[in-house]
Amino acid sequence: MRRIAAKFVPRPFKNDQKQRRVKVCLELREKANEDPTFTGISRIITGDERPSTWAKNYPTAAGSRQSPVDIVTSLATSDTSLDSKPLTWNYVPENTREVVNTGHGWRVDIDGEGSGYLITRNLKIKVKLSLCYESVWGGGCIDPRILGLGIIRRTFGLSERKLEDISVARALLHVLLGCSSKEELVGGPLEDSYRLQQFHCHWGFSSDKGSEHTVDGQSFAGELHLVHWNSSKYRSCGEAAGYPDGLAVLGVLLKVGKENPELQKIVELIPSIYHRGQKIAVKEPIDPASLLPETLSYWTYLGSLTTPPCSECVTWILFKEAIEVSEDQLAAFRSLRCYKPGEACPCDELEGLIINNYRPPLPLGNRELRECGSA
Repeated sequence: MRRIAAKFVPRPFKNDQKQRRVKVCLELREKANEDPTFTGISRIITGDERPSTWAKNYPTAAGSRQSPVDIVTSLATSDTSLDSKPLTWNYVPENTREVVNTGHGWRVDIDGEGSGYLITRNLKIKVKLSLCYESVWGGGCIDPRILGLGIIRRTFGLSERKLEDISVARALLHVLLGCSSKEELVGGPLEDSYRLQQFHCHWGFSSDKGSEHTVDGQSFAGELHLVHWNSSKYRSCGEAAGYPDGLAVLGVLLKVGKENPELQKIVELIPSIYHRGQKIAVKEPIDPASLLPETLSYWTYLGSLTTPPCSECVTWILFKEAIEVSEDQLAAFRSLRCYKPGEACPCDELEGLIINNYRPPLPLGNRELRECGSA
């Protein structure tokens, strides 16, 4: 049976709510024009002060290695050493575990054990996959290619609803098919191997703004961030974030165009995570590699996290080519709420919507901006 993707339809607003929303969006646009550092984040997202004053509570935010920045293309130096170390990655769609509403946007978490062992907290299962294959299926009596998640779940008594069980079943199937379950990013400006931890998105109240990085002053409709941590040197993403070479983030600019099939898998889950703290298991694997542009030219520089505590631990790799996303998909992102179910809406005029979740560009200063490949 042919699968027809359902079109996302945001929850309807009453006429007075719609009028208030339009009015406030116009006010936000006017304030943004008056003050380049104003994004509306403080009013809509965090309840804290504007990004320009984050340094009061997070001193690192006033550092000299902050992100994002405006990519001034004339300042970029072409580095041939980057060509000799091609940027390569291995992503496992089956490792996409759940989609979460963080109160600042959506985030897809990755279950990237990749060690050959799979451990779940609830079931306390520890299985060496090669031995599992030998003992359960007789070392090849059944061709793994004909196995489905249903057979694996029944064999091990796994639930189709628990996140941990879903992760177990997917990883078993993936390894039995002879694929590596290790998420890895290497090459380019990176000296070590980096593992994918999560990916998320930033957007604005309209499609002419929303990206964190800008290119020669031009904003884009949004920006995807694929966050990796240095698994060669550190034991976890949290530990890695405390070191200058701890994280590597792939940045992908979004422009309005046709519907993005991979992002649509996230859009279809948004009705289940309207409010902060809500999460849902990924049932159809999301391929992070499909969110990257076809042309792999990029800019790279040393920077920071773009949200508090703004730790200066990120090697940024921003692709030059933007990918397309539809207006309907952006509208779905903007329908997320920044408050928990049952909580009073903190922003009555906007119904608590997550509208502007991006930080404005900061000075590059004396940092080197390198490029690999032509635009």
